[in-house]
Amino acid sequence: TNPSPLTAPAMSAPLLKDSDSALSTKAPSLTPTPEYIDVSLDLSSSTNSTIQKAPKKFDPFRAFGRFVGRSPYLTLLLCIPLALPLIGCFWLHVKDNIRDGYTPQNAPSRYEAQVLREFYNTSSEPILTVLLMRAKDEGNLMRLSHLAQVVEIQKFFFNDFKVKLDEEDTEYRYADICEPYCFVNKPLEMFYNGVMNQITAIKEKSEPNPENRLTFPQARVNGIQIPLQMLFYNVRLKDPAKNYTEPAVQVSNMEHVGLIMLIFRGDPSNPRREAQLSAWEQSVFNYLYEEELFHNDLIQVEVIGVKILDNEMIKDGKRLSPYFAAGFVFVGFFVATAILAPSYGECRWELSKIPLIFAALACPSLAILGMRFLREFRDFF
Repeated sequence: TNPSPLTAPAMSAPLLKDSDSALSTKAPSLTPTPEYIDVSLDLSSSTNSTIQKAPKKFDPFRAFGRFVGRSPYLTLLLCIPLALPLIGCFWLHVKDNIRDGYTPQNAPSRYEAQVLREFYNTSSEPILTVLLMRAKDEGNLMRLSHLAQVVEIQKFFFNDFKVKLDEEDTEYRYADICEPYCFVNKPLEMFYNGVMNQITAIKEKSEPNPENRLTFPQARVNGIQIPLQMLFYNVRLKDPAKNYTEPAVQVSNMEHVGLIMLIFRGDPSNPRREAQLSAWEQSVFNYLYEEELFHNDLIQVEVIGVKILDNEMIKDGKRLSPYFAAGFVFVGFFVATAILAPSYGECRWELSKIPLIFAALACPSLAILGMRFLREFRDFF
């Protein structure tokens, strides 16, 4: 007999009854019938035990946000005591300390400044205003005409140049505020008088004063030793093999002097004196450069000082204002685009997003600059 082929047992499909037809309004039963194979999963406790939930971690940022969202008025009340001390910033005068504000605390210069204060027996560091004088033709300042002009300039700024503070009506000179450094530039005048005495003696064919020894770096006039190395720079001594015709060169050992430095030193013993010294220094700068009132055919004058440097830094900061404004405009454009672009894509314009743009710009600006900066625009700029 032929072997019968392997045949799978036929599964008879259940017959649809009239009650199961699509036209029937009876709700279908979800109870499995004996004709169907039960393929339901048995999610036993052993399977569920393998699924463990991750432990929750405390998120302080999320917790703080929930606290602010649930209790906004309480948050405002708690912020008021924290904000009240900031009112004192309106009476705070902020300015850069150019003298030692950028110097590390362990810098050797701080120790040197302390030794200098102890040497001069002062409680504050002196304010220095330096005048540098050169010949306009870049020639020799030992020419008698040029040397006389240098002395006249020194006398003018010491005795005749008058300054007035903004909050005061009275005028003052450097001679009124120079204590205790009024005689710092006296050696220049003494040297010039010694030169003139020696030249006069030569013209009159009389015996020169033996107490006058006009030598560099230490000179002696009327028996008083004066340090010329603090006044004269770019000095060349005379060559004994040469013959010199300049009278001032003949009576000294110097052939050439390229620069003469005068120091106008002041002691800021109190805030008013410090304001006077700073105003005098700035007035000298304005007189020489801004107002261009100084005119001399022989001498070119340069001035250096801390107050001048401070004002020049302020001017440089003002030159950066256009770049600051341009950056602020670019940031505003980016913030506005980032906030309004989704609304444009969804065609849902909301007026509430416009204040959000200003808030997004104001918060970082206030954090960086502060309300007082926006009100007074700070001295640095």
